[in-house]
Amino acid sequence: MERAPSIIRLRNKIAARFPDDTAIADFRLSALGFESEIDSEWFEQFSKVTAEAISLREEEKAKAHLNFIARELAVGDEKVHEYIDVYYMEVLLYGLDEKSKWFGWSLMSSNLRELYVAMWGQPRF
Repeated sequence: MERAPSIIRLRNKIAARFPDDTAIADFRLSALGFESEIDSEWFEQFSKVTAEAISLREEEKAKAHLNFIARELAVGDEKVHEYIDVYYMEVLLYGLDEKSKWFGWSLMSSNLRELYVAMWGQPRF
């Protein structure tokens, strides 16, 4: 499967902005047995890094991730939109306790909230 250039660029931008968190996502991807070029799985791992920041109430880190992703969603092409929607937002709050979900929700911009609602419906947490 050929990798989308816009997704490669987005991953490079994330790596430049969040090198430590990128290393965590890379390590986890490798530990799961995936090659580093499996972008869908990589975005899920990066989303889980964000979710952990939400769960630990690391507000600055969580906000930085969410604001960055929201900006990229606003300017990205259709492929970027797909990856943020399906591989980042769909797993972001999954498995968090109710208080963590509310905390994460409070940090999200409207465009990220719209993606969440489109997939999961209005939040009930």
